[in-house]
Amino acid sequence: MSDYQKLRQWAAGLFEGERVSLRAIEDQDIETFCDWWDDPEITLFNEGTIVRRPREVNREMFRQWAANKDDSGFAYAAEAAGQLVGQVSVYSIKAPAMIGKLGIVVGPQFQDRGYGTDILEVALRIAFTEYACRKLELLVFSYSDRGIHTYEKVGFQVEGRRRGNVFHAGTWYDDVSMGITAEEYFARHPRPF
Repeated sequence: MSDYQKLRQWAAGLFEGERVSLRAIEDQDIETFCDWWDDPEITLFNEGTIVRRPREVNREMFRQWAANKDDSGFAYAAEAAGQLVGQVSVYSIKAPAMIGKLGIVVGPQFQDRGYGTDILEVALRIAFTEYACRKLELLVFSYSDRGIHTYEKVGFQVEGRRRGNVFHAGTWYDDVSMGITAEEYFARHPRPF
């Protein structure tokens, strides 16, 4: 098989997971993302402070993420069986370091069903095989046991903690820094060819 044929075959499945497909973010998705972002139970895991912002502020944030204007990262909607289940972003990829930052949100009704793991697997594939990332990193709050477990399941490792960095319900919690290198990713997922 020629390189051309191999690349066509690889590209055809780039955005597909076992359960989800990643696609461009559309205007109607942004409305759903705004609903999720305004839900305190979701905000608890995405923001250091639970704040309700005007809907237009959140819309603009998601529009900027969705633009995919340059090759410093990407943002996609995640869909399963024709239903919007989440959103994932990899951003701030810059030479020479080629380290990206990752963010994900899974709709409340789709959590604990394996969608987050599948979304992450597809996002990692795109970041490491198409964007030439050397490493991906993220911050997760220490009380997010489910998040930490999911990130570890796809290969992220704990790299450090910022102690007492987030305050909720009268208690200080840590930020947990996690990362996965290209070498670690390719040890788990051999290069396409």
